[in-house]
Amino acid sequence: MSSPLLMDLTRLIGRAQFETPTGIDRVEFEYARHLLDAHPDRLRFVLRWRGHMRFLNHRAAALFLRFMDEQWRYNKSQQGRRTTRAVQRFLDDAELGAFAAAGDSAERRVASRKLWRLKARLLATSKQLTARSLRGQEAIYVNVSHEGLHSESGLNALVAAGLLRPIFFVHDLIPITHPEYVKDGRPARHRRRMATMLKYGAALVANSRHTAEILSQYAQEHGFAPPQAAVAPLGSAFPVYPSPQGPAATPFFIALGTIEPRKNHIFLLQLWRQMVERHGESTPKLLVIGRRGWENENAIDLIERCPAIRSHVLECGCVGDDVLEYLISRCRAVLFPSFAEGYGMPLVEAMALKAPVIASDLAVFREIGGGAPEFLNPLDGPGWMRMIEAYAADDSPARTAQLRRIENVEIPSWKRHFAAFDAILASLALARAEPDAPRELLRAS
Repeated sequence: MSSPLLMDLTRLIGRAQFETPTGIDRVEFEYARHLLDAHPDRLRFVLRWRGHMRFLNHRAAALFLRFMDEQWRYNKSQQGRRTTRAVQRFLDDAELGAFAAAGDSAERRVASRKLWRLKARLLATSKQLTARSLRGQEAIYVNVSHEGLHSESGLNALVAAGLLRPIFFVHDLIPITHPEYVKDGRPARHRRRMATMLKYGAALVANSRHTAEILSQYAQEHGFAPPQAAVAPLGSAFPVYPSPQGPAATPFFIALGTIEPRKNHIFLLQLWRQMVERHGESTPKLLVIGRRGWENENAIDLIERCPAIRSHVLECGCVGDDVLEYLISRCRAVLFPSFAEGYGMPLVEAMALKAPVIASDLAVFREIGGGAPEFLNPLDGPGWMRMIEAYAADDSPARTAQLRRIENVEIPSWKRHFAAFDAILASLALARAEPDAPRELLRAS
């Protein structure tokens, strides 16, 4: 008999109020969808709440995921529709309005309200998970968000009793390796998360070789057994909709990601200011797509108060996947001047849509980009300006050359990712049935 599967939805349920997802949100959602499709008879959804792990009503959780998918794909809330109109005016793109209107409906406009109601229902009907409720069955617990792992409460006793075998997903160790880019207290919290994973994980999944190597080094330096982490790169949510062909008439670029110091938005905005001074009205435009994070005051001041870039830079914090795909497929390039990343899902999403990428010269970007993107030092102002100017030109040879490179790159996919994950499940089942059998977790490339 197969072990029960417990999928942790703590993060998604806790973020029902957000109309668009982060990368970690997308990963938790894709795992939930895969387990619903591939292992429906074994699956139970859980969340960690008030220091306890709790079972969720399965039907309500599945409905919650369906409405969340609808919200992310179309985002026809009042704010979402307002943002789309602002982008349409900014780019003078009449086609965008028609494209967005095709996905509009009365039901989609109230998706966020449905999510709030379902969240309340899920919390009210949840039931505490105990050793008795598992009925002596050893369950596999899947947590892919880091959520709640700063506390061992609810895990250690069940693992010690042989009733729970956790699979953890490691996104990055940035709060530990780059504490200057996170809030006070987050490095200590992340160290506790890593300790929980390394002490209790029956299997670990890393999003890249880069992350797996940093995790292994961290484990050795802090007295943990060397982790056996399967490397499974993340896929793209795109393409979902028919994509327009060719770049838009108005040259524009996209910076995609939460507005925070690590993403280096301030560098791009200063660069755009210089380009406006050099080129005036012929300067290409920049869409800054992403929610506001923390300690971003300087970047926000430039966006809101700098007259020089006001007509050439637009902040878009509430873009649905349909509009996002449309924009990525028509931009001259997607820009990633980050100082540090554990992966870079937006880079994979851009390449999946055959959109050129200009990115920081980071090891993980080279790993997942396969040599297709343009790579630059994140502080090389003249280099970035030359590259952006080259890609903004009509019939740009540099842009055309990258599009050819993208065609020859094997872009990471969710299909390959979940083939690796299902191999891990099979490996754990073999170890349970034959305790002395070797447990080699498959590595996806």
